[in-house]
Amino acid sequence: MRAWLTNIQWCPWCGDTLILAAVKKAFDELGILPNNRVIVSWIWCSSKISQYIDWYAAETLHGRAIPFATWVKMSRPDMHVLVVSWDGDWYGIWVWHFVHACRRNINITYLVLNNQNYWLTTGQTSPTTPVWIKTKTTPEWNDIYPLSPVDL
Repeated sequence: MRAWLTNIQWCPWCGDTLILAAVKKAFDELGILPNNRVIVSWIWCSSKISQYIDWYAAETLHGRAIPFATWVKMSRPDMHVLVVSWDGDWYGIWVWHFVHACRRNINITYLVLNNQNYWLTTGQTSPTTPVWIKTKTTPEWNDIYPLSPVDL
């Protein structure tokens, strides 16, 4: 087992550990050195990714990862900037930061960890929760069709 896996603090069923491994592997395979990488995240589980890497990282205020990443990229165009968030935060709360970053055509990579639920806050529906799923906020079932990130 890799040393960095021994201190992971995510729930046992969470896929974030696999995503972390994939992100590390991708940067290594692309040959992008650690001093040319920045990961920007915000609160909740996805933000822990920045705690398990050996390159530049910033855990920003709630919903401010894209504005911060924009500042990093504009001040250091040579850096490879990766923003990591989760479905509830991104699709439900801060989607307009993404839309405006797209309008500005800023060269950053945005990774959304979509578990279709607000797991950390006891399992409420998120904008991507499938229809007919039972959650804490929809005990009978979710009757709202989910947002389609691909269509957006």
